[in-house]
Amino acid sequence: TDIIAAFNAQYSAVLTRAFRETGCSVCQQQGFSGRAPLLEVIPIDQHLQALIASNASEHALTEYAHKEYGNLMTHGIAAINAGTTSIGELMRVTTLGT
Repeated sequence: TDIIAAFNAQYSAVLTRAFRETGCSVCQQQGFSGRAPLLEVIPIDQHLQALIASNASEHALTEYAHKEYGNLMTHGIAAINAGTTSIGELMRVTTLGT
């Protein structure tokens, strides 16, 4: 689709492998067998704890967390490159799909 082509154009420098999911009877036409979560987990380290305690802004917290731990997009691209998810699934769980 046009959205996937746009994604490929924007992220082609970091994509090493991508596939389009196809369904079968085992995966109930979903294109995936089993489950591999695509999520964003932010551990509360000492610096983040200090930011929270100092009433830092949401922007400051998010900026620090993404700098230190990445974000859903970087984890999603890694999952695409590992072959455990697809561009379509990443777009479904992020704002790219809207």
